[in-house]
Amino acid sequence: MSKSKIIISAFTPPPNGLINARKDGKVYASKFIEDFQTIERYQEYKDCGFDEMLFAGEDKYIGEEYQTSKLKKMLDLCEKCGIKAVVFDERIVAMTVKTQNSIIGELFDSEQELDDYLRECVKDYKDHPAFYGVSIIDEPFIAKVDVVHQFAKAMKRVLPNAFVHTCFNPLSCVEGGPMQSVVLGEGKTGYEAYGNYIDKMSVPELGYWGYDDYPFKWWEGCSMVEKYVTTMQFVSLRCKKNNLPFHMTIQSYANNTVDRKGNPKTLTQGHFNWLANLALGFGAKKIYYYTYWRFSTRSKLDQPDVAIMNEDGSKIFYNEVKNTNQLIKKTFEEIGEYDYVASQLLNSYNGNDSTKNLVSTDLGVIAEYSSDAPLLLNKLQRSDGKAIYMLQNLRHPEDNELNKVRLVFNKNKDPFTALVNGEKVVVNNNNERALLFALEPGEAVWFLDLEN
Repeated sequence: MSKSKIIISAFTPPPNGLINARKDGKVYASKFIEDFQTIERYQEYKDCGFDEMLFAGEDKYIGEEYQTSKLKKMLDLCEKCGIKAVVFDERIVAMTVKTQNSIIGELFDSEQELDDYLRECVKDYKDHPAFYGVSIIDEPFIAKVDVVHQFAKAMKRVLPNAFVHTCFNPLSCVEGGPMQSVVLGEGKTGYEAYGNYIDKMSVPELGYWGYDDYPFKWWEGCSMVEKYVTTMQFVSLRCKKNNLPFHMTIQSYANNTVDRKGNPKTLTQGHFNWLANLALGFGAKKIYYYTYWRFSTRSKLDQPDVAIMNEDGSKIFYNEVKNTNQLIKKTFEEIGEYDYVASQLLNSYNGNDSTKNLVSTDLGVIAEYSSDAPLLLNKLQRSDGKAIYMLQNLRHPEDNELNKVRLVFNKNKDPFTALVNGEKVVVNNNNERALLFALEPGEAVWFLDLEN
């Protein structure tokens, strides 16, 4: 067992209780529910399986008196609950948002001036035990490439161990549309443009490349699940090429969303497991959720939406996400040292469009198979050459049905070791050629020693 640890985080932590409705950039209505920035609510966040907290813009720090600031209160709560904190410093975020192309030249005349400004920004909170890093612009367009590079390098000079958080754009939001070249840059195809975007935004000083993608929503009648798995494969391989770990933000929020029949959209345990197992199966080293709490700033006060926690502090998907986070951590302890290599799609004729254009390769471990719905077989490999395999049920979780599977391995491996629901299981097949089992919605099984 590697005993590797993974950090799990979430957007929109417990809020201050004030809900604002905005239109044209201005607040036109507000209501106050309850201040949820308490030790009990922070501990509740920690107990759900979250290790890091991204402070939200509703409680931005602007350089006010630190000792009496909301920032210090939140950092103190994080320290008491054992949570790492990523600070939303408006001065830093605004710098990366407002700069058009280059911080040096537009805002500062030299790197030294930029470094001095950053030192001034972080001087009060940098030594707090809960401090982990700062946020910058979210989903930067390609025009911001020098801004991201310059800031990450400056932070590395000023605070070498501080984390800089951003989330890069998914392909799904712009592929084939008029914004594709604006967001990603030029390319003959969407994937070529996306690959160039990933390469240019792969900043060694940032230390990772991560993006968000939310498949369980509907936009103008179209499911966003299309090419979700294919895009993750593409990103994982591109990050490997660029020698940077891959971070993934998965979905736990739905706004004004309905399913195919017009019913309010919801998520189940199968949805969360589907998302998390895919991220792990493609080698993600950190996972975020979007979002923990319902948004405090929205287009209207009574906007119907769902998240892990409701606006009044009641739980919506809390227990499901807690279960999935436990699964993520148990699984990562066993597979965290492995990196994604390749995929084999099994039974592609009876599923969804999540694997459209997936690069599928015969991995050489399955001799025969049958299944009710698509299966994804991913190979991951450690630096010493040892390989493991993830087999995931790709059936859409909203079907809420088992995927019955029959497998025959190329090698008559008996017994073999599998990881099931995060637990190691020794499977003795009694020298039978076929292995029969049923996968729950979103479930994945890991084969740990097929080649050994």
